[in-house]
Amino acid sequence: MIPEFLLLKDSLTIFLVLVLGKTGETFYYERRLSDHKDDLTMELSESMALYPEVFMHLQRLSLEHGTIDQLFEEIVLLYEKTFRLSMVWIAKLDYRQEQPIQWVAGTNEARKFVASLPFTHDATHSISKGPLLKAFRTARSQIVDNVEIFEDYALWQTQLREQKVCSTMYVPIIIEEIPQYVVCLYQNELAYFTSERVGAIESITYAVAYVLYHDELIHARFDKDLDWRLSAKVFESLDAIIVTDARGNILLVNTSFMRFTGYRREEVIGKNPRILQSGRHDAAFYEKMWDQLKREDHWEGEIWNKRKNGEIYPEWLSISALHDANGNVSNYVAHFLDLSQIKKAESEIQQLAFFDPLTGLANRRYFFQMLKGNEIGLQSGEKAILLFIDVDHFKEVNDYFGHAVGDHLLQILAIRMEQMLAENGVLARLGGDEFVALLRVPCVKTFDRYALEIVESLQNALKAPIIIDDIHIPVTVSIGVRIFEHGKYEWDELMKGADLAMYEAKRKGGDASAFFDPHLIEKIDRLHVMTLALQDAVEDDRIELYIQGQYDAQHQIVGAEILSRWDWGRKSVTPDEFIHLAERKNLILRLDRSMIRRAIFQHRKWREEGYHVPPISVNISTISLRDPSFLAYLHHVLERENMKKGELIIEMTENVLVDETHHFVQAIRELQDVGVLFSIHHFGTGISSIRLLAQYHPLQIKLDRNLMQKLLSSTTNQVLTRSLLQVAKAFDVAIVAEGIESKRQYDWLLAQGCTQFQGYYFMKPEPIEDFSLRFSRNSVESR
Repeated sequence: MIPEFLLLKDSLTIFLVLVLGKTGETFYYERRLSDHKDDLTMELSESMALYPEVFMHLQRLSLEHGTIDQLFEEIVLLYEKTFRLSMVWIAKLDYRQEQPIQWVAGTNEARKFVASLPFTHDATHSISKGPLLKAFRTARSQIVDNVEIFEDYALWQTQLREQKVCSTMYVPIIIEEIPQYVVCLYQNELAYFTSERVGAIESITYAVAYVLYHDELIHARFDKDLDWRLSAKVFESLDAIIVTDARGNILLVNTSFMRFTGYRREEVIGKNPRILQSGRHDAAFYEKMWDQLKREDHWEGEIWNKRKNGEIYPEWLSISALHDANGNVSNYVAHFLDLSQIKKAESEIQQLAFFDPLTGLANRRYFFQMLKGNEIGLQSGEKAILLFIDVDHFKEVNDYFGHAVGDHLLQILAIRMEQMLAENGVLARLGGDEFVALLRVPCVKTFDRYALEIVESLQNALKAPIIIDDIHIPVTVSIGVRIFEHGKYEWDELMKGADLAMYEAKRKGGDASAFFDPHLIEKIDRLHVMTLALQDAVEDDRIELYIQGQYDAQHQIVGAEILSRWDWGRKSVTPDEFIHLAERKNLILRLDRSMIRRAIFQHRKWREEGYHVPPISVNISTISLRDPSFLAYLHHVLERENMKKGELIIEMTENVLVDETHHFVQAIRELQDVGVLFSIHHFGTGISSIRLLAQYHPLQIKLDRNLMQKLLSSTTNQVLTRSLLQVAKAFDVAIVAEGIESKRQYDWLLAQGCTQFQGYYFMKPEPIEDFSLRFSRNSVESR
């Protein structure tokens, strides 16, 4: 397939259109990106923008009879440079050889690496079950997110460590439905081959297979002297081709030529190709072309030609001179690619590179260019207002009502903001639910008062009722404000200050505004230092695991919840604070992996020491549960530590479970299939509690801690608690009362039929290593 263009459909979607070379049929490829991958989106769009040119280069190399080795070296460079990989090599399978995996081409680092690898014919050997041979056997890409924990890499571990390889991908090149080669890709970064990169890599591989397929046909079916006893299949399968005699009269054209130009074969045979000239090039252009063709027997470049219907279009033209046995020119062969779609795509990519497809506003890149270029015309000494605007609780809108409603909401808000702000400055969407505006300030006496009036008017306008699909959605925003005089600040510093002011408004509870205060810099510096410290703590497994038991009515331990604690330089940071920071800074996958690995290891260790160990429950971020690499890792750890069914419980909040995206629901089902149980905590605070019990069949529900705090003083809480106990009993679901701190709470709940409890009344959270003191061997010890 020939890739026609790659573009960003919106800020979160890569949209690739491929056209099947022979039939002209179109194949559409679309992949959704996660909200926090804006940088990856830009990386892919920028690297792929040059892709059509690379593709044409490979095809030209093939047609010009460069050696097959040269072609493979070009392919290796294509993968290496486009995706910034540490090593790339191409393998071929040949069981007739002593070593079945044969080197085809690769980078210098890869050659040394491959030379040290063990291969074998033994099908039962572990290396024969590895991802490289599996890619040949299954004709599917194989991805390893962490080579250190991948058992089938056992024989290669030493070599992989020496090269600092962390993750790998093996992509088969399929020719005539058979995997002929495998491209082996290596990176010094864990879980590098995300779904977005995999889509781009596999798309390139389609084109590589196309070029190699036709290269093999050319070498097999074209006579080396090219006396033009052409195979009809080869001739018709290539892109537009014209064959002329030595005087330039057309002898042959193929079907692609007729499709591109609109001419029938009989209309052009015997005529000169000048019938295609568009008139855009002068005589000097053609004189220079023929002069080079006579000197070098080859010319190529971009040219504008004209179809039969008069439409002028761009094409990439390559002309080569062919010689007879006496060295005289016998023919000219020209082939070209229609660049119309590529030119159109380039224009669309240019548009999408600077504007947000969802709202039509300027995007982050364009906004920063305007800032640096002072496109609002701010004069020295004049003042301006920078507003950083964030929609409050936008994630909940997506969780409860779906991303389509969330997108529609952002479009409505963008229209309202543009109506209010666009006349006085520039409005942009930075990504997600974040907007920014730069406004000129007229000559007023009190700048702060003027800015506050704008902010209050904006907040009131955005609060106006919004109804989408008969759903009333309340909206508030938090706004950070920075007033500045042009020429006295760096733009990065201004944005940093406005962003910090916005978070100060968030700290007030949302639906608020805050003006930048220089003292806030200390807070943002603290956040930066804290982020670096958290990153080190996660990587070094210095987030401590604590545990709190769950007890039955007889004060016997029946379960235990794993908790996380972090002491940062003698400063205790609340779990909510550092977990939220880990999610914002893309550290949560590593943190969750570390917690689940160490918790399951400790559980196995207790069993081996002869203790009767209750099931353990762990809170896992929704981000991790939606990530296929985390699920694969969890499966691996469960098998390695021989965790039995029912011994691991994953806890999730009720509000999270309302999110019914396909991948999330599928992840839950897969984990339930392997014996992982589910607990819903903070139960009774959401909007669809009973439906969740029927849908997910959880092992248990945990009554919300806030519900328990006012249990004895609130009649409403008592009625709600009794109702939830009855609902749980009806669904045959265990119920755990969380946050029990007094005997009076315990006695009341016991009288209502509650049978499991957790809280300070029974035990405070303690380091996980100390928990075994509460066990006796082969039995559960009472409190």
